[in-house]
Amino acid sequence: MLQSNKIPLVVAGGGVIGLSTAYLFAQSGRYDVEIVAAQFPPYTTSNKAAAIWSPYHIAPKEKAQTWSSASYAWLEKLAATTPQSGVRMVQLLKLEKDKTPWWQKAVPAGKVRQAAQHELPQGFSLGFFVNVPMIETPIFLDWLVAALRQMGVRFHEQTLNDLSEVYPNEGWLVNCTGLGAAALCHDPAMFAIQGHIAKVKAQHLPEKYIDDCVNEALTYIFPRQDGWILGGTAYSHLDSTEVVTTEIEGILARCAALDPRLQDLEVLETYVGLRPGRVAVRLERDPNQRIIHNYGHGGAGFTVAWGCAQEVWQLAQTGTP
Repeated sequence: MLQSNKIPLVVAGGGVIGLSTAYLFAQSGRYDVEIVAAQFPPYTTSNKAAAIWSPYHIAPKEKAQTWSSASYAWLEKLAATTPQSGVRMVQLLKLEKDKTPWWQKAVPAGKVRQAAQHELPQGFSLGFFVNVPMIETPIFLDWLVAALRQMGVRFHEQTLNDLSEVYPNEGWLVNCTGLGAAALCHDPAMFAIQGHIAKVKAQHLPEKYIDDCVNEALTYIFPRQDGWILGGTAYSHLDSTEVVTTEIEGILARCAALDPRLQDLEVLETYVGLRPGRVAVRLERDPNQRIIHNYGHGGAGFTVAWGCAQEVWQLAQTGTP
């Protein structure tokens, strides 16, 4: 039941963007928050993500730096104070072409250094060790949902055909529907970015986080408690969620080339996710309605979610619900 002294807030979308936005508003104690989505964890695209802090496939870069920096700070705090959140700090080796990669500006001072040649995999000449948050998505999303429920946030499972179906009589509607925004907002700028992932049994190996940003073929190695996540692919405008065997074989071969100890490991699971791509993230207040749009985060949802939620908050404070 709505508490009369609180401002109504409806969040459309149950992925990491929607949940993070709902968390920030509920945490303030000033909003009565409801989340409406076709699916919630563990059935969302966010649950399929690797996921590690790394601004990827997102624009505009200047805004992404700000959002990424804010999210880094929040995730780093969670890693230090809330181990049950599934967030921990790790050393990531990012293999690069650019001596001054754009994402560096979002990393706190002292958290990044250039790798020496002997620290790089064979065939690579430039890389950076970065201390970044690693998010165990099954743990993190379950923790986030539990925290939201504890704060009194209501969850409503509903497939939306139009945003007007959940438009509140008062307060705000925050549209975090990801790929669903293509139809809900008649937004031709939205497109799917298909990504394959393999989870392998490799807990016996020392932890090693590698992200190849040099070659066109996406390659990363992210150890997790439930297995190592190996990726990946990033095919724009491809919306099939069927696993293609040859793509998985390519991922395994590329990862083994980066770390030969990854050869012939047991594959526990393979799956495909669709990232919500857009020419640029849409984060703005609708000029004619009490709607704030927050979608199109590409491959950087976990990396920018908290920073974007903070900007949504600012938009809600400067407008009249």
